[in-house]
Amino acid sequence: MLDAITAAPAFVRNGRMDILAANRLGYALYSEMYAGPRRRANTAWFVFLDPRAPAHPVVGDLTLSFETMTLVGDSGLTMFAYTAEAGSKSEEALNLLASWTATLDPAELANVTDRA
Repeated sequence: MLDAITAAPAFVRNGRMDILAANRLGYALYSEMYAGPRRRANTAWFVFLDPRAPAHPVVGDLTLSFETMTLVGDSGLTMFAYTAEAGSKSEEALNLLASWTATLDPAELANVTDRA
């Protein structure tokens, strides 16, 4: 389901706030969370304890809305999908991020996020 969502960043998170899976744009949006030797993909830890959290090095600041969906078949898991307001600078930046990730294969995306 995540791979079918191509125009919006999306990821699945558990109750401990660990990101378990994401689509390409989701990994790119949270590239700083995956960068570095710890590669800890926990949103609470990242937001409150990682000094890199305020950075968006590739496209700058984004203002996004999100929707959540509880995954009934997998108790405790929630899927998140983000969108930007139509015609906004955030939509333009998100489209730029999407075009940037579309040119990378998964291995290259991992290497780029490690250097971010």
